[in-house]
Amino acid sequence: MLAQLPQGLIDAAHEPYSARALVMALVLDSEPEKARRQLALLQTLVPVDLFNVVVTLWPQVQGIPGATRLPLVDMSLPMLRMMSLSQYQAFIPAFQALVQADSQVTVFEWTLSQVLYRHLHSHYAARPLRVPRPVPPRSLVGEVSLLLSTLARAGNLESQVPQAFAAGAAQLSGLPVQLLPVERCNFQQLELALQKLAELSAQARRDVLLACSACVSADQLVRVREAELVRGIADLLDCPMPPLIGRQE
Repeated sequence: MLAQLPQGLIDAAHEPYSARALVMALVLDSEPEKARRQLALLQTLVPVDLFNVVVTLWPQVQGIPGATRLPLVDMSLPMLRMMSLSQYQAFIPAFQALVQADSQVTVFEWTLSQVLYRHLHSHYAARPLRVPRPVPPRSLVGEVSLLLSTLARAGNLESQVPQAFAAGAAQLSGLPVQLLPVERCNFQQLELALQKLAELSAQARRDVLLACSACVSADQLVRVREAELVRGIADLLDCPMPPLIGRQE
């Protein structure tokens, strides 16, 4: 993956100032007109020097394979943690404004939001202490159903959805999950479900993530948006990314 990235982007990921610009460039739309509207908004939110770096990086970002975007973000995280508190407090609203500019959140934008929250928020703001409490997985069968239903529909044709869902459900020791209709599968409901699933024990969260892996690997082809979605789920559950088996898109 590194070999597919322009050296300019790798250099940007390793410098505190340009790392911020790189993340913003990654969420600019591929359609020029939409990107121009996003840039017009961004120009009102960040210093002119930072804005100019975003504009410089944007054409380079448009040319990279989709599968390299999250690795590029991961490369940037140590530099992003070097922001001052005031820089962080300015960066996050600007990032969120870019994501919400077209009133439509993509899988990558949602995943990137979860990655930044998990890896930066606790660095700049005290996270509330989570007191472990025993939550039986069967009490959250609805949340697990929503999770697997969303993943099964993320990259499959409608005819393939039941097979992908069943592959995930098979990993959960007879938990009576049900495939939910497509209208129930959205980011808002997914985040609410994951907030509850985050209360499970470490072992139970691991089992849920392995079910996610089985779900997206059922057809032996792991699409970029499927891998991105699993990454966002893993970060919300505060767990490492599980292995995804199959050909990478």
